[in-house]
Amino acid sequence: MSLKTKVLVIFLILVIIPATALGTATRIAGLGGWPGTTYIVKDAVNPVHFPSTLAYYSHLLYAEFGTNPSTGLTELDRVGAWYGFEGKDCVWGFDIFNRGKGTYSGMPQIPLGDNALPYRANLRWAKPFGNVIFGAALGLFHESHMEAKKSDGSDSKLEQKATVIGIKLGVTALDKLLDVALGFEFPSFTNTDADGNTITENDGSSHIDFAARYWYHYADKCTMIPHMEVVMHKDGYSTPVPDGMSSSLTDVRFGVGHNWKPVKTVLVIFELGVRFATTTYSSEVAGAEDATYSATHMPYWRIGWEGRVYKWLKVRAGAAKSWDTDKYEKYGFYPLDPDDAGTTTAMFFGGDFNFGPVTIQYLLDQDFVRRGPHFISGSPGSIFHRFSMFYKIPK
Repeated sequence: MSLKTKVLVIFLILVIIPATALGTATRIAGLGGWPGTTYIVKDAVNPVHFPSTLAYYSHLLYAEFGTNPSTGLTELDRVGAWYGFEGKDCVWGFDIFNRGKGTYSGMPQIPLGDNALPYRANLRWAKPFGNVIFGAALGLFHESHMEAKKSDGSDSKLEQKATVIGIKLGVTALDKLLDVALGFEFPSFTNTDADGNTITENDGSSHIDFAARYWYHYADKCTMIPHMEVVMHKDGYSTPVPDGMSSSLTDVRFGVGHNWKPVKTVLVIFELGVRFATTTYSSEVAGAEDATYSATHMPYWRIGWEGRVYKWLKVRAGAAKSWDTDKYEKYGFYPLDPDDAGTTTAMFFGGDFNFGPVTIQYLLDQDFVRRGPHFISGSPGSIFHRFSMFYKIPK
């Protein structure tokens, strides 16, 4: 995996904010892709980016299946319960995850790990104060490995440990029309060999992100949602021999969403936006020049719709397209400094089954339509990319 790919993978994981869970990600993905659609649709997944919106979703129990990126298999990867206690107007959320998050560069590769930092705890909270709702989310990630003896039986000072604390704060105001959120990450790690020598050490790694959206109801059945997101992420480490590195990412996105409900049982969404991301790579090696990789998506847009067919059945589809430009300057893997332009398209299809307080949502593996069941085609594969079940506790 190239340096560019590693940084982009880490960034995509971090943008989802480690102190949150994926509530109804199955529905949001089906309407046009995760995570962008969550900015323009009101759904129990919103606390991922706007912690204060948790106040709307008390008494919610959920379980989510997702595709494991390492194995390609669909597995149960998160279970959660969001509490609303009688006589209290605050909401508490607890979630347990089966997978971790991407690590920062320079963090030790723990022998028993899978190059992902596991969750230790995840907690969220929201509470109204007058006409303003405050929310917060806290995520803790940690893994460690130490050895007491060397192979020759002498004392060992080998110590490998990594910790990331994620905090996200949110506010909802202006008659519940404005949602704002601010997130931080605080990474730290120790990486020494058996003789106590430092292999790598943290060099200013940090993460901060900001998001905002506003609901403008300009007609009875139509709403416009201008929104923005800014991410600043630094990933750096140093070594005793000057060959450490750092990458600094700045990612800015502006969009306008539109929701149309022609009838009560149908929702049609649209979004148009632009996104600019620049990553700068710096090396400790004397004489090495900084390299940059810039990606622009100008414009990108998505459409999505869902409709209730019967009381127990809802169908859903979505698509997203982006005009992409990639530009490299002094980038080692691309010495000719190319500029590439193209488009990307993503399609989604899914739906819901409703049984009283229980809702089952699915995102279809589109190849299943061609492949069919394994016992007929003999071809392996999943039926669903995502699958979720929710139980809304009656109040």
